[in-house]
Amino acid sequence: MPSLPGLPIYSTLYAPTCVGEVRREHPFHLANLRAVRKATNKPVKISYTGIQVLAAATNNQYYKETKELALAIAKAFNEDFKELADNGADIIQLDEFVWPYGMGDWEIEALNKAVEGVDCQFWVHTCWGNYSGTPGYFPDEAPREFGAWVLDQRPSDAPAPERARALFPHVLDANIDALNYEVGRTGPDDLKPLAEHNWSKPFVAGVIDVKSTVTETADEVADRIRQVLEYVPAERLGLTTDCGLINLPRMIAQSKLRALADGARIVRRELAAKREPQPA
Repeated sequence: MPSLPGLPIYSTLYAPTCVGEVRREHPFHLANLRAVRKATNKPVKISYTGIQVLAAATNNQYYKETKELALAIAKAFNEDFKELADNGADIIQLDEFVWPYGMGDWEIEALNKAVEGVDCQFWVHTCWGNYSGTPGYFPDEAPREFGAWVLDQRPSDAPAPERARALFPHVLDANIDALNYEVGRTGPDDLKPLAEHNWSKPFVAGVIDVKSTVTETADEVADRIRQVLEYVPAERLGLTTDCGLINLPRMIAQSKLRALADGARIVRRELAAKREPQPA
C-alpha cells in the first residue's frame, strides 16, 4: 500500500529537494541538549520532525521511491539519536503529524529503524493539524471563486481525516514508549481506538485547545482529563497541549499552561482521595 504522494495543507510551504544520498554530517540538536542540561536536572525531551513528514514533503529526485528516502532519513536520525542519548537526552519525540492522513507499508519500519539501539525513551506525537492555527485538510479540487489566498479552503461538507483511527493498527508495531495526540479540541471520540486496539503503553493526552485563543478554565481541563481516564488508567496517562503553542500570543499560551497544571492538580486530588481508606 503506497502512502500519500505528498502532504495536504503543508504543501503550501517551500519543500526541500533531495538530489543525492541522505546522510548525517553534523549533530542537529546536540548544542541545544547540552545547554538545557546545564540549566536543569529535570528530564529533557528533544523533538524532531517526523520521518514520514520529511519524506512526504521532500521533492525526491534521487531515490526510486519514498520508502527508500524515508529509510535513508531514518539511518541518519539513528546516528543523531544515539549521540543525544549518550549526552543525557531522556526522551526523543518524533512529530509525525501527517499520520492521520494515511499510513502506508513503510512508516513503522522507518521509525523502528531510527530508534534501534538508542538508549532513551521515544514518544510519537501526532495531531489533527496546526498550520498557522488552522486544522489540516485535504485540498479541495474545485477551482477558487476568488483570488484571495486563505489557509483552509475546505467546503463546509468536506469529510474530516480519519484522525486517530488512521493510526491503528499500524502504531501497535512501533517501538515507542508513549503515544500522544490531541483530545482537547475534538473530544473523547478519538480515544475509542485506544480501547478497541488494546493500547497498553503510556498515552499522553492533549487536553488544551491550541487553535483557540480562549483560555480554558481549570475545571474545563479537569473534565477533559476525567474523560481520558475512562480510556487510559492514571498510571499510564500523561497530559500536554494538543500541539505546539507557537501560533498563540505568549500571554494566552502562559494562561493555557497554567490551566493545564491547575486542572491536573484538581484530578490528582480526586484520585488521591479515592485511594485513601474510607472510615468503617
